[in-house]
Amino acid sequence: MFSAQSLVKFSFLSVLFSAATMAGEVESRIVNGTVVDVNRYASFASLFYDSLEYDGGYYSGASCGATILDVDHVLTAAHCVEELGSLALFLVVVPQLQDENDYPFGNIQRHRVAKIFYPDNFSNSSSTLFPNDIAILKLETSMNIDSVNDVIRRPQNEVYRNASETFFAVGHGNTRSGFDSESQLQETPLTYISNTQCANVFSAGNYLSSKQICFDGDFSQSSQLKNSTCQGDSGGPVYWENNGVMMQVGVTSFGPNICGDPNWAVTSVFTEITDYAGWIDSVLAGNETAKVTVTEQMRLDYMNGDTGSVDDTGSSGNNEEAPMSFGSSSGGGAVGLWLLMYYLLHACLTRVWESIFSLKRSKE
Repeated sequence: MFSAQSLVKFSFLSVLFSAATMAGEVESRIVNGTVVDVNRYASFASLFYDSLEYDGGYYSGASCGATILDVDHVLTAAHCVEELGSLALFLVVVPQLQDENDYPFGNIQRHRVAKIFYPDNFSNSSSTLFPNDIAILKLETSMNIDSVNDVIRRPQNEVYRNASETFFAVGHGNTRSGFDSESQLQETPLTYISNTQCANVFSAGNYLSSKQICFDGDFSQSSQLKNSTCQGDSGGPVYWENNGVMMQVGVTSFGPNICGDPNWAVTSVFTEITDYAGWIDSVLAGNETAKVTVTEQMRLDYMNGDTGSVDDTGSSGNNEEAPMSFGSSSGGGAVGLWLLMYYLLHACLTRVWESIFSLKRSKE
């Protein structure tokens, strides 16, 4: 049973998210999506935040998407997990979630994150088009999955870079702005466009690299929008259908401010995973240093008022882990939990999707 204190905190969080959604700032959706069976994309996973074991708290919406690398690791976007602070203590991975309403009390798996990895040269900046926006999460407990058939299939080369190939973006959410969120997993087809075409769309297009891959989407007469990824889909996959086999080619990174904007020639930009094959394999082999390390004791300390227990190496390339501090612990656990609520709101408003507010089309 939830304590009165927990219910008050949860209600406070709910009100904040409700207000943000009404203002149009938090909308988790794949544009022009259709419901799809998660078994078609068995490598799909979702990121959530909760403190269920400690005070019954949780937020019901997925913050980002992810995909399964092996039973102990998932792939996502760096902007989903960089500088989470104490919020990292309560990050959980839910594999193969068909219906978002099943979280957290349905017949699902929940796995807490133990380590967060992302490249030293990741930049969370629209002015440079978010280079190296890729991350790996190591879990505290292994997922109960088929270790052969439920993990991503990675292409060995980039022969798929052709507009005639078939691609699908996958995620949870609404089908268009202003509608209630669709809880079932959705897919939408995307169309490959060259990096040259993509770079011409953005004023900072010279920063677009060969490690990024861009897509457009078909225009829908009913929605008046193009097929696209959007808020809440960050970190999720774009799959290439190769002779009936779904192979992941990218991680959702960013897109135009208005998701599916028909006036843009690009609807979605992804980090291309073939360019990070060596780094991914090195992380899986245990040869990389985590940017963030989380333990159960850190969570317990945090709940008792210690808000400086998360280890984060930052993105400077320094491999020596250093403690991070997040505010005063005076007032005990209650202060820490209210601080967590602040970080949760901040994360979902600013990190769930990196909209390009400051970027303008180079050709109006």
